[in-house]
This record gives sequence, structure tokens and C-alpha cells, in this order.
Amino acid sequence: MQRGLPADRRAARDGLHDMLSCKEITRMIASDELAEAGWWTRFSVRVHLLLCGHCRRYAAQMRRIGGWARQFATGEPEDPETLARVRDRILSGD
Repeated sequence: MQRGLPADRRAARDGLHDMLSCKEITRMIASDELAEAGWWTRFSVRVHLLLCGHCRRYAAQMRRIGGWARQFATGEPEDPETLARVRDRILSGD
């Protein structure tokens, strides 16, 4: 075992990390695993998001849903116009 370097850094130096799959990226985003991930993992996710439009869109949707959940929990929507548009779309069945 090598000493002195964190596992993420040793793996990065040794080239042990391959590009993360979309499945791994979405799991990390949904579970908020990135908050505790090492720098190399966070960097790998950012690179993947730059290259993959599908995962980038998923990450944006998760941020939006999280924002809505926080607004709902506090009872104070930040943007009443957006809330009204979403409500109207839901009720109209679009």
C-alpha cells in the first residue's frame, strides 16, 4: 500500500479510473454522493457532464426538482409565475 496520497489521487496518478458510465453518474447525482466524493471523482463527473448531454439534462432536472422541493418545504415559492405555469400545464394535461 502506498502512503502519503489519498486513494483518489493514487488512482488518478496510476490511471486506474476510466470514464464513469451514465448509470454511475445518475446514481451519484440522485443520491447526492458527490458531496462526499474525492476530487478526482468530482472532476470525472464534471468531465462526463461536459461530454454527455443526457446526463447534463438529468443533473439540471434534479437541481430543479430539489429547488421545488425546498420551496414546497418552506412554503415560499421564489417564482410565482413559474409555479402558476407549471400548475396550469399539469391541470391542462400537456
